[in-house]
Amino acid sequence: MAAHAEPRIRAEKGQGRFGRDAGWKLALLFLIGAALLAAFVGLLFGVLSYSFHNSYVFNEAISRAERNPQVVSRIGTPLRPGWLPEGHIRISGDSGTAHMEIPVTGPRGKATIRLDASKASGTWHFSVLEIEFEGQTRWLDLLDSSESTGQSAP
Repeated sequence: MAAHAEPRIRAEKGQGRFGRDAGWKLALLFLIGAALLAAFVGLLFGVLSYSFHNSYVFNEAISRAERNPQVVSRIGTPLRPGWLPEGHIRISGDSGTAHMEIPVTGPRGKATIRLDASKASGTWHFSVLEIEFEGQTRWLDLLDSSESTGQSAP
């Protein structure tokens, strides 16, 4: 009788480090990388949005727009700001500058608030604060002489 030999399992040549199923492993690696990149970008936009929405000039601009009778009659209140306004805020100690365009939505329409402000000795002053209603090209000034001076704010 012949001895029964166990079959040998041979490794295929050229398998490399990942083995036979390298394709799905590379795809998984790519998906993990894409998910991490998306999470980073989302976090970045979240931090920027939070910074804008919690700034004095942002909140004061929204508040002044909500107190304006023409804004109330055109788009209503409350105004809901868009997720990420365009522009910048730069603060260094007691001084700073801000330029923003804030998309807002009211119960009856949409608009964009534009502002330019500067901070000196801890007090913000608006040089421009205006709103443009959707579908129009004319900006409505939200400043009057008593409101152009700012208040002390962080």
